[in-house]
Amino acid sequence: MSSGWLRGVVKEVPSGDTLVISATVKSGVPPEKRITLSSLIAPKLGLRDGSRNDEPFAYQSREFLRSLCIGQPCVFRVEHKIEAAGNREFGSVFLGQQRNVAVEVASNGWARVKFASAAAIEAKEVSPYYDALQQAESEAKALELGLWTRDPTASEESVRDLRDLDASAFFLGLGKGARFVATVEQVLSGSTLRLGVRDPVEAVQSAVQSQDPPSSVFLYGSVLVHVSGVQAPSMTRPGTSSLPLRGGHSGPAWGSTPAGGGVGGGVVSSGADTESSISNAVESLSINPSNSNSTTTTTTTTTIPTSIPTSDPFAREAKFLTETHALNRDVRLIAEGLDRNGNLYVTVLTPALPPRPTPSAGQGEGGEGVEVVRDGDGYANLAEMLLKKGLAKCVESGLGLLSTPGAGLKYREWERLGRDSRQGVWVNFAGVNGAVNGAVNGVANGPAKGTWIRGRVVEVSSGDCLVIRPFAPTPTTTTTTTTASEKRIQLSSIRAPRPPTRNAPQGEPWGYEARELLRKTAVGKWVEARVEYCRSVPLSPEDASATRQLVFANVEVLAPEEQIQVDVTGQWPASPAPSTTAITPNRIHLAELVLKKGLAQTVRHRTDEERSALYDHLQAVEEVARSSRIGLSAKQAPPTPRINDLSQAGAAKAKLHLPFLQRSGRIMGVVDFVLSAQRVKLFVPKEGVLIAFAPSGVKTPTRAMPAQGGKPATQAEAYAEEAYAFSRELLNQRDVEVVIEDMDRGGTFLGSLKVLGGGGGGGGRGGGGGGRGGGRQERQEQGERRDFAVELLRNGFAKIQPYVDPMALANGAEMVQAERSAKEARKRIFEN
Repeated sequence: MSSGWLRGVVKEVPSGDTLVISATVKSGVPPEKRITLSSLIAPKLGLRDGSRNDEPFAYQSREFLRSLCIGQPCVFRVEHKIEAAGNREFGSVFLGQQRNVAVEVASNGWARVKFASAAAIEAKEVSPYYDALQQAESEAKALELGLWTRDPTASEESVRDLRDLDASAFFLGLGKGARFVATVEQVLSGSTLRLGVRDPVEAVQSAVQSQDPPSSVFLYGSVLVHVSGVQAPSMTRPGTSSLPLRGGHSGPAWGSTPAGGGVGGGVVSSGADTESSISNAVESLSINPSNSNSTTTTTTTTTIPTSIPTSDPFAREAKFLTETHALNRDVRLIAEGLDRNGNLYVTVLTPALPPRPTPSAGQGEGGEGVEVVRDGDGYANLAEMLLKKGLAKCVESGLGLLSTPGAGLKYREWERLGRDSRQGVWVNFAGVNGAVNGAVNGVANGPAKGTWIRGRVVEVSSGDCLVIRPFAPTPTTTTTTTTASEKRIQLSSIRAPRPPTRNAPQGEPWGYEARELLRKTAVGKWVEARVEYCRSVPLSPEDASATRQLVFANVEVLAPEEQIQVDVTGQWPASPAPSTTAITPNRIHLAELVLKKGLAQTVRHRTDEERSALYDHLQAVEEVARSSRIGLSAKQAPPTPRINDLSQAGAAKAKLHLPFLQRSGRIMGVVDFVLSAQRVKLFVPKEGVLIAFAPSGVKTPTRAMPAQGGKPATQAEAYAEEAYAFSRELLNQRDVEVVIEDMDRGGTFLGSLKVLGGGGGGGGRGGGGGGRGGGRQERQEQGERRDFAVELLRNGFAKIQPYVDPMALANGAEMVQAERSAKEARKRIFEN
């Protein structure tokens, strides 16, 4: 029996005279054949179980054939099959359509040529290149090559002492982060390999499981390893499958050469005639299950019973990718660590593949098909290939073992690329929270990953949530801004305790401290947020259909010099370039800050969830805070803040506190909430009270009010929303200094209020967005304390009440001057 010439790629070299050749197909897992070179006998390798030892020179013979053929494109044909040997197929293999592999092996002395008996010749079980093989063997004998050496010690020294290694002892002998080289002898799954190890000798010797001393100087260890940080689909899952069951590969049948396509006479001569004959006759392997004229034996499909393990979806694809890049190759490895079961985890770096037949000839990219980063020697990370092709998922325990700084971040980014491509194990992935393909991680209309949000922080809701007013470059004097443009941002991958609220006055322990830390650091500052993922959460447990969008981002507070640049020039700083994988120098990373103080915890994400690009760094910061026993890890929780809310208590109760507040003179406080353009809720820490406060003598436009309490609805006055946005950015959650002068009949305290510190509102970008130049210059002249009433008047958002004598107020002269300048410039409410 003789098939036509077929094309393939050498995938494995089991011994010195046997090759496993996979087909050249455009996609999927290709079929393969196990071919024994006709008329050759190589020494037999030993078995790991010790039932058979190496024959002399068996390992060297296999190594020669491996280095010659592994990964190389070839053409071959099956020339005969011996049923008594388990239907073993024998044939001829050529590299580059010219180099006869069997002749190369014989000429280097690594195999013997079988005696061609008359029965074998009659049964056509002799290689058509028998004469060339005999001549090559004679030359090798004359040169004493390989098996034919006359060195009396070479035969004994060529036999391996094959031992199973204890993974734990082997790792301890190496040390974490140690680099070594090994040969991949077996691929059990896409992320599980068996290595053949010779060096370092000390580590191999210390890990030998048997107590017997080595029987030779050639110690060869076998150790099972797992690719650190990833897990490919399992090849062994209990269940029933209808996949073909066979000894090697369960792929489709090999196609045959069409009628008349074989080599005439079945014999190919050497030299140019050989190359010409094969190139004219070779056919690419085709999947041809319906070809009844095929002379190639097809695979019989048998249903696997339930007692035989089956594989997870895409397990065979992951295994084939690893086989293509690693099987029988010398790979570089980094010892990463052991799990609690003693399994050894390594980083596997594979060499570049040899040139392959073009996809037009039926060959894909061997499972790579993606852009991978290779080092100067052409080695690439196997985990990168698996993750980008969607043939593995990240595993937190394995990522924690990686010794290379920032490696976990790269692995998650590779996984994201594979997930976004919706291939492999992600082919049916619908996104977090059931989002359809194309949605941004569970939110159909959320901002895309990587979107930059630049602006000023106007509110801190909790230790992990803030509100940003987007930056608007160089607004004009007529530019207006409302609160509708504000963006609520959650800090990626952390959770802080909930602070006290109206519905939950006590809050969670450390919630108030976490919010205060973020408020003092970020409110009024220019920040840069990079969106990393979004979530869609229900508005209430009762109605899951009504949802709201949460945007998660990494947020950094600009450096002081950058803050000044934005305020003075009105342009966002162009440098340093924003980084997606590291904290920008001189900036404050808010998530890191809260974790460092022990006032938040990192979120334990599911495997398929997006997370912060700095997740590994954040976890390290959290661990430092935990070991320092601060914040959430402290032995005692902080005292619960006790706050008396006079803003909701009524005028009678508020009036009881008026004398105390008046006698206190200048009082330090924090604006808890902006109720309207001129009325705020103010927290006075010294007295432990929340009061309603408004500046004396000014009136701002009234916002629209719905009908309530028997009163009709009212329409908004001109610039009411803009005035509210201005006051919100200028005052909200800012440290202020107030002087209480009086109280109105509604229980609102009246007086003067000055904003402490720089940034925010004031004639410019954020709040009212008004004239940048004049407002900015006046702010600088005033220093750090800015009078609230004066700012409202100067920017055309208020006017002095007609029944008030401004000269009776402490800041009356400034108020009159501010109103006059706004009228002359016809700003906002004075435009007509």
